Amino acid sequence: LDIANKHGLSYYVKDWSLYNLGREGTNLGIIDSTMISAASDFKTVTDTVLNNSSFMGHPAYAGHYATDEPADSTTDFNALKYQATYYNKWMADNGKAGELYVNLLPAYGKQDDRDWWDKLIGNAANKYNTDYINSYVQKYLNVATNADSKINYISWDYYPFMVDGHDAKTLREENYLYNFNVMAQAAKANNLELRFTIQSTDETTYGLRGITSVSDMRFQIYTGMAFGVNDFTYYKYSGVDGEGIFDYMTGETDETLYGYAKEVNNEVHAIENFFADYKWDSVMAKQGTNTTTMSDRMISGAQLANSDSIAHGNISSVAASQDTLCGIFKAVDTAATTRPYGYMFVNIADPLANATDDVTINFNGNVRAVCVCQDGVQKIVAVNGNTYSFTLTAGAGAFIVPIQ
Repeated sequence: LDIANKHGLSYYVKDWSLYNLGREGTNLGIIDSTMISAASDFKTVTDTVLNNSSFMGHPAYAGHYATDEPADSTTDFNALKYQATYYNKWMADNGKAGELYVNLLPAYGKQDDRDWWDKLIGNAANKYNTDYINSYVQKYLNVATNADSKINYISWDYYPFMVDGHDAKTLREENYLYNFNVMAQAAKANNLELRFTIQSTDETTYGLRGITSVSDMRFQIYTGMAFGVNDFTYYKYSGVDGEGIFDYMTGETDETLYGYAKEVNNEVHAIENFFADYKWDSVMAKQGTNTTTMSDRMISGAQLANSDSIAHGNISSVAASQDTLCGIFKAVDTAATTRPYGYMFVNIADPLANATDDVTINFNGNVRAVCVCQDGVQKIVAVNGNTYSFTLTAGAGAFIVPIQ
């Protein structure tokens, strides 16, 4: 906590007395489902641990790490419900600020020998009527939207970059945008914040390829923003199997990876106040005149309402040289009638291809200028001839707001 505070960070404490409390399985935590199940026991454990945690008022304290990737089981989500209920109560009773951190499984996860993704691609007509959404995500929503066990967000991890030849590479790429859309729709429907954990590690023994450029970071951050994500976690911050952000930040290794993160974070921080004036609504995509295997797989598996055309509001059409994502946002202030919509355009070509994306937006004649947020710069550009053209470097994004 002191180190986090020194660097201006907030920190979620992983206390093994509370982490994975009451979950099924072995090697998950100190107190599993064989040792605790009654609500009163969860209260006793939570109160005892928090009453004896001297750091609860620390300025860097963000909360407690509650659980990582709970299983699609009644036991695990009942445990989370009790854990959240008594944590929330203790915090309110003691006037402390903080929250539980909960990280969910991505849709490529396996549960009880049932592969969710096999089910998804096995019956595309019923893609949204699956165990992953109707069972797993719904179990979480039942906890998160309950007044007592309230958790104000949805957060999950997804690591899309696999080494060539890995048997999960195709699955990860086909499932990437789909998983974003599932979580974004769930957050929108339940008025929850959307958070996401990105891949930020060197090559690992379990198939993740190393982050090789700032483009890899941009690709994940701007794709997340196109789906309305406004809080990012980095995996991982430390560890011997692939160094992480914290190792670089503290100088234990060179700061290349940390440098990539800083560069993208600074770009986003420069536009975040204006971006926050808009709320996520939906996503479209435009297939480019060129494509990469990765982006082609992502679009084919995404199940977006429009996967090869972008037309909305004052935008009549979009042309792009690479596969391009477009997040659609509505102004929070309904009185902003001259700029009611914003659009996050993202170059989703495989970052390893280092391909630039030349994008042209065609307007319907009612747009006199655009506010452009790109590369950490916000500017107003006059629109001539009902078109605006711009270029996205590998993995980059641009938030465009037409002004009537």
